[in-house]
Amino acid sequence: MTGPRVDVWIPTRGRPIWCLEAVESALAQDGVDVRVVVAADGPEPELAALLARRADARVSVVAHPASRGRSATRNLAATASIAPYVAFLDDDDRLLEGSLGARVDALEAIPSAVLAYGRAVATDVEGRVREGARGTEPTRTTVRDGLEDQLRGRSLLPSTVCMRRAAFDAVGGFDEDLATGEDWLLFLRAARLGPFVDVGRPVALYRRHGGQLRGRHLHWISRNHRHTGARADARRTLRAAVRDDPSLVLHPKRLLRWIGALLGA
Repeated sequence: MTGPRVDVWIPTRGRPIWCLEAVESALAQDGVDVRVVVAADGPEPELAALLARRADARVSVVAHPASRGRSATRNLAATASIAPYVAFLDDDDRLLEGSLGARVDALEAIPSAVLAYGRAVATDVEGRVREGARGTEPTRTTVRDGLEDQLRGRSLLPSTVCMRRAAFDAVGGFDEDLATGEDWLLFLRAARLGPFVDVGRPVALYRRHGGQLRGRHLHWISRNHRHTGARADARRTLRAAVRDDPSLVLHPKRLLRWIGALLGA
């Protein structure tokens, strides 16, 4: 395979079939010299057997002996990676054809850019694109300051991001003390280093299912907005959090904040 070297990091736990689909989508990318690092959050014998049967030298597997959490597992992938470009891919998502090449090309063309990203297209639990799904039409490539979006809680979906390895190292990787929000914090720190490039096309399929933590992630972002005095942004992200996970309002303090968000108070 010709083209720039890019490593795809896939953290995984308890999703061997979905993870194999993610691996296959990465290996199918053209225009780049792709390698895949699967980082397991604890033993994954079924996945190890599936990957062994595939017997592709471009895939390497690293694992924690016991679960240490998502951030530590993502950082573990970094220890087995040497490429100048890294792409993040969650084990329940898939890359779209040509999406790695498009993002690497953007970074090659704009040396000041820290990372390149595109849009995610939502699928159902079986991986089928939903009828009328948004974000499927291409638009133009744009270069933008990513800091404002990150400060407003508009974080990037990790599976849509390809980043310079030097930038990842410069921001210190993922914060292992955080149960959620570690990706937002990484991209917030990265935005201080330089601009982001939106390649203006869908790059990943994002599988929606009950095991996701998006609602709690948004609630965490809302709380940080509130602590910094950005009340309008706190209300906006809290409304989005409760739409994703209504159980958030069961806590008395959260219920009061939700009522305040509805009233705009």
